[in-house]
Amino acid sequence: MTLRIQTKLTISFLLLAAVVIGATSTLLYWRIQTRFHEEFADDVVAAQMAVRQQMEREARVLRDRLKQLNDAPALRALAQDLRHGTYDQEGHAGVHRTQFQVLQHSADLSTLQVRWEPKKTGKTRDVLATHHGGNPKLHGITKRYAEGPMTGTIIVSQPVGQESSALPVLMVGVRFSNGLSVLGGRAIDRRFLLDLRDRVGRDVDLTLRNLDNAIVESTLPGAQQSRLKFDYKTERVLHTNEGETTPALQLDVHAHRERLNERTQTLINISMVVSAGAVVLALLLGIVVARRLTRPLHKLVTATKRVADGDRQISLPKRSGDELGELMDAFVTMTEELQASENRLRNAERVAAWEEIAQELAHEIKNPLTPIQMSIETLRRSWQRNHAAFDEHFDESTKTILEEVERLKRIVSEFREFARMPQIASAACDLNDIVQRCTQLFAESDRSVRVTHALSPDVGIILADAEQLRQVIQNLVQNAIQACASTPSQGKVLVTTRALNAHQVEIAVEDNGAGIAEEDLSRVFSPHFTQKTEGTGLGLAISHRIVAAHGGRIGVSSKPGMGARFVVVLPRTT
Repeated sequence: MTLRIQTKLTISFLLLAAVVIGATSTLLYWRIQTRFHEEFADDVVAAQMAVRQQMEREARVLRDRLKQLNDAPALRALAQDLRHGTYDQEGHAGVHRTQFQVLQHSADLSTLQVRWEPKKTGKTRDVLATHHGGNPKLHGITKRYAEGPMTGTIIVSQPVGQESSALPVLMVGVRFSNGLSVLGGRAIDRRFLLDLRDRVGRDVDLTLRNLDNAIVESTLPGAQQSRLKFDYKTERVLHTNEGETTPALQLDVHAHRERLNERTQTLINISMVVSAGAVVLALLLGIVVARRLTRPLHKLVTATKRVADGDRQISLPKRSGDELGELMDAFVTMTEELQASENRLRNAERVAAWEEIAQELAHEIKNPLTPIQMSIETLRRSWQRNHAAFDEHFDESTKTILEEVERLKRIVSEFREFARMPQIASAACDLNDIVQRCTQLFAESDRSVRVTHALSPDVGIILADAEQLRQVIQNLVQNAIQACASTPSQGKVLVTTRALNAHQVEIAVEDNGAGIAEEDLSRVFSPHFTQKTEGTGLGLAISHRIVAAHGGRIGVSSKPGMGARFVVVLPRTT
């Protein structure tokens, strides 16, 4: 059986993808394993540093607490009894012991001991201690520490509180000027380990062991402690007191193997995704290579659809002089000729439109000329006949002439405004402020129609020509007021603004007037369309051109007898 080239290429790409997947998965696996061990080593180093930092921090805190005891009344009273020799009198030692226990509790200390060393004799005496068993003598190392310079930190193992088993205790000492030396310590218990784990800042757990390797305290629940060998990777941190060789503290740092399992599962998921992606990629590459020759035809089809949608700016890549290249050249030539024909048609339509405007202008100018002519003829006849009412005729005729001349000026001004393409002077303007000023102007000038507004604060500032927008709003409001003239009830005009989205705003003008017939809705913005007995019908056409020049759109909806609603949508930036 002979395989097609497309099938061969697809199989080749699939085999290549399989090799790449295998190599990539193996590399990722070993990389994740290596990274896991590196991070765990970092956890161990961080734990070691955290142990030292926690010891130093606890030592500073303990030393500060002990220094504060120098001002404690109980210690001052104890020093005074020792100096005067009244400490051993009946009742004194019991009082001091009670006060001493309160002092230890207020300082949050696990153990507390006071030694007396008067300057005269230089002999040291253990006075009070609050550790288990009531024995005032600590371990021998504690005695040497108390007799030394008292600048170091040591860890000793001793019973704490009501516990029968010994716990490691972090000890510091402070020597006061009154001859008293105070030794205080905090037990390295579960609370200590939890604080230490929080300071490590990583996903680890801690276990404290004694010199016999038995667990003393741990941040792990008891059920998990039996699974340490199976579920955790463990490294040991040792702490040895200065001048000793036997470790005083054995601390195990545990990292759960679940992290490695999670990363392995992640690796499997990634491998599956990569495999699926590689298969899809191989198939796509096979399809792309097999169909490479059909790509120019796809471009030609796309260009044809664009031309059908009205896009005439078509550019196709140059090809060799084969049949497909000739077809593309012919298509480009046809598109250029089509665009030229459309331009000629557009110019012809523009000329026809101006001819229509010229005819309308001539008609509009002819209307006021008739009363002007009649007024002048009446005035001449009265003057020739020396009519007795000549003065009255003169006043009426000149008034008519002036009114019609003013009408001519208005007609010429409106046509000039329509013929001139608006020149936009865009600047930041407050649309709500423009609408509010326009509605207030009409509300004060015409009391027969109620003109109100509802402005949304979300509209804000837009970039537009404020004067041209004011003209648009005035045209729409004025048309709405005139539409309400035939309303039996009070006319109402409402102007609203709102933000459509982050890029567009809307102005709406609605009235309760007579409305617009359905067959006239499509001609509302055409030049010369009007439902009024006076005017040129250019106001809405001018408004339409201004809105379009701002990159917006204007529309109308209406039902006869139910009023009309004009909506202007503008971009925030022009």
